[in-house]
Amino acid sequence: MRSSIRAVVLASLMIMFVANPAAASWQFTTWGMTPAQVIAASSGKAMALSEEESKGLSSGNQIARAAMPYASGEFQFKAIFLFDTSDHLVAVNLDLERGTMSALRIALEQKYGVPLPSGNWHSAEDEIVFFPIGENHGFVLYRPLTNQNNKGL
Repeated sequence: MRSSIRAVVLASLMIMFVANPAAASWQFTTWGMTPAQVIAASSGKAMALSEEESKGLSSGNQIARAAMPYASGEFQFKAIFLFDTSDHLVAVNLDLERGTMSALRIALEQKYGVPLPSGNWHSAEDEIVFFPIGENHGFVLYRPLTNQNNKGL
């Protein structure tokens, strides 16, 4: 009896995971989260930004609502969480604080392969955009892939 119940539970879980594939994301986030959800998912590492702090980090319709320090390998970043006007997560900007852009590009190529002719990379459902501003400054932007109609692929 126990084994048949266990089999039913496992089959149900497998169907849930197949029917509802995980949405694309960056680290602990999922595109479409609210600022409160991002902050909660970060285990307290991401902090809400004041309106004043947000102004210098926002761009067009992408509003910076939260930020946190983030490290990967030899690189240190300020991760800035960008939201649309409905407060849904639409991008994560990793502003390089320690490391070089040339070393970061090599690391991105090792992880994602040779970039597309645009200079960007695509993972399964995300676009990774590399913005060097100088050898010691620049950023990497993670955002969901979209088509010409601004709809997810």
